Amino acid sequence: MKTSLIKPLLVCAGLFIGSPSQAAEIPLPGTLKAFNYCLDENQSPIVAPADLLQVCLKLHARDIDKGSVGLNGRYQDTDQGLVFVLEVTNQSENRLLTGLAVDLKHTKQPEPQRLNFGPMGVLPGTVAVLPVGGLAYEPTENERSANDVGIGIAIAKGLGVELQ
Repeated sequence: MKTSLIKPLLVCAGLFIGSPSQAAEIPLPGTLKAFNYCLDENQSPIVAPADLLQVCLKLHARDIDKGSVGLNGRYQDTDQGLVFVLEVTNQSENRLLTGLAVDLKHTKQPEPQRLNFGPMGVLPGTVAVLPVGGLAYEPTENERSANDVGIGIAIAKGLGVELQ
């Protein structure tokens, strides 16, 4: 190698190496820290906060174990009509639940109804209560037992967290 090329290469290498205090701390993808970093670094007056939230979640939320999410539910009459009250328990120890797709099927429905939730933030060990209206099938009062309805998780998304 020519000696005229060595000097520029050494200068470039020195620029890239630098000291640890000069290096930007970029968090691991799929974590709450990376999600927050994405939000902070990409704020702009021409980007709506809700759009940025969706983009950062899409980049950083990861599939999480469906077994770490507990579901319970019941039908309930309200002033606005019949709703299905879904109780979502985040049973993980280190994942923030950010999105969920649940299939709800009454025994008299031909096909399940897909219910999508998100963005949301359910911390490990906590419960979110989500009332759902606009049901594809509204059972009569005598068709509302727990044996008449099935609920299952189709998709669960989340971010890694380190609770302190």
